[in-house]
Amino acid sequence: MAAKKNPQPPAKTTKTGNAPPAATDPVSDGLPDAPPAATDPVSDGVTNAPPVPQTVPGIRVTAKCAGFWRAGRHWGAQPVEVPLSELSDVQVGLLLADVMLSVTPIDIPVAE
Repeated sequence: MAAKKNPQPPAKTTKTGNAPPAATDPVSDGLPDAPPAATDPVSDGVTNAPPVPQTVPGIRVTAKCAGFWRAGRHWGAQPVEVPLSELSDVQVGLLLADVMLSVTPIDIPVAE
């Protein structure tokens, strides 16, 4: 004769649903999980926009004589700072290759 098994008592239900309370999760309070909190781009610094640069790349050009034309511009004895965005690659190459010009790479501060 086979031994009889004791039937399990019916699962308890919550007032709001048919699912029994979770007994294996010590943190569970029987309530559904809350959606993840939205991130605030101001407080945590996370944004989709790229950061605004404080400087832009440029060059400082000084001619070794009183007046000198190269790359479609006039250069003099006073240093002139030019953002690279205002020059083509060909113009930058011409300025760098000319022995009559002193060309120095610089970072130009952005006006706010």
